[in-house]
Amino acid sequence: MSNFTKDSPILGFLMVMTMVIIIIAGLKAASPLLTPLILALFLATLSASIINFFVSKGIPRLFTKVAVILFVIIFIAGLGTLLTASASEFSSKLPLYISKLDTLVEQGIISLGLEHLEGAQQFKEIYHPGHLLSYSLIAATSIGGVLSKSILIMMTITFMLIQRKSFINKITYLTQRDDAYEHFRRLIKNVDHYFLILTFISMLTAISVYIVLLAFDVDFALMWALAAFFLNFIPNIGSFIAALPPILITLIDQGVLPALYVTLLYIMINFLFGNLLLPRYVGKGVDLSILVVFLSMLFWGWIFGPVGMLLSVPLTIIFKVVFESFEQTRWIAVMLGNDPYERRL
Repeated sequence: MSNFTKDSPILGFLMVMTMVIIIIAGLKAASPLLTPLILALFLATLSASIINFFVSKGIPRLFTKVAVILFVIIFIAGLGTLLTASASEFSSKLPLYISKLDTLVEQGIISLGLEHLEGAQQFKEIYHPGHLLSYSLIAATSIGGVLSKSILIMMTITFMLIQRKSFINKITYLTQRDDAYEHFRRLIKNVDHYFLILTFISMLTAISVYIVLLAFDVDFALMWALAAFFLNFIPNIGSFIAALPPILITLIDQGVLPALYVTLLYIMINFLFGNLLLPRYVGKGVDLSILVVFLSMLFWGWIFGPVGMLLSVPLTIIFKVVFESFEQTRWIAVMLGNDPYERRL
């Protein structure tokens, strides 16, 4: 069969595409089960990075591991409860927000003299800014629902952390520490470092956003701060998406000038942490092109919902690391990354 596919490259390509489609369909069908497991894998990876950091500072590994696991359990339980409660309250106020936004949009159309323009009403319905608030509610409800399955996530994280060293030893035994293993280990270490620093930067961003929104008395300030934390893991576009809902809420409740102030402060926060601090400590980061980041967000979001959007970059990086580790698939990793000639400059 392999000789036949070599002689028929088109047939070989069709076979590969068929396998890809089957795998994607399987992931989509199994998303209710896989979503909490993938979230657990991501949290376990972050937890392992934190454990290694404190161990390198001389703190006993067993104590650090127990403390981090307890913190993650409390964090997941608290976050799930908070998001579920905030989503419920936000759902009750959403019709009022959309009604006020509708009035603002109508006033804008009239002030521009577009009320008699053909298709103006259809344009307003398709691109109504209230859709963004509705999507925010869907995302908060979905993520809160996943975190409500906290027992499964907590158990998975605990067992992953317990078995992590054993898993690494098995990989070492199978590869006998050859060049492929060393390359893979080095890439994992770099990605591990990146997400450890990014987690810290995201926490600072969320705290700053929370203070700003509290100062301007913006509704659901804590929920928007959490959104800023999670969406900060999506480079380039995540911080922009996180800023839109609270700016809209400020515009609805307080008017144009406060909304402008909040916008400027969001820009300052993201510039400080995203453009100054983050590149200083992690260089150019994960080396994914902005187009790949956007498309991966859409793709993983389609498969796993809002959780897939949040974890789109880590998931894409995993595949990029795998593709980069084998000569036959290295070209795919190159296509996923930034311009290789720009990196040499």
